[in-house]
Amino acid sequence: MNVKNLFVYGSLLDEKTFEEITGLRLQRRKKAILKGYAFTSPKFGHPVIHPDDSGEIEGEIIFGLDDKTFMILDDYEDEGELYKRKIVTVKSAGEEVKTFVYEELEED
Repeated sequence: MNVKNLFVYGSLLDEKTFEEITGLRLQRRKKAILKGYAFTSPKFGHPVIHPDDSGEIEGEIIFGLDDKTFMILDDYEDEGELYKRKIVTVKSAGEEVKTFVYEELEED
């Protein structure tokens, strides 16, 4: 599966922030809900989510991102150090959509 969407719930919800980081003006965004996750107290000043069966996070899907943009976002999110990027299913307008999300990287 070639996922090109990203579910955002924190600083990347802000279009200006997203544009400053990626150089892209957002074209397609849609409100969505990610079930099975909850916010964690931020350890480093940014919103953090983790799996939680009873939780749900409101955010937005950004559609149609390319690999270069995901590389930029991985760097911004410290993917592999603070966050991990994984595929999840979110609900938007009654439909299920596969998307990436950045979640808290579990400590060993």
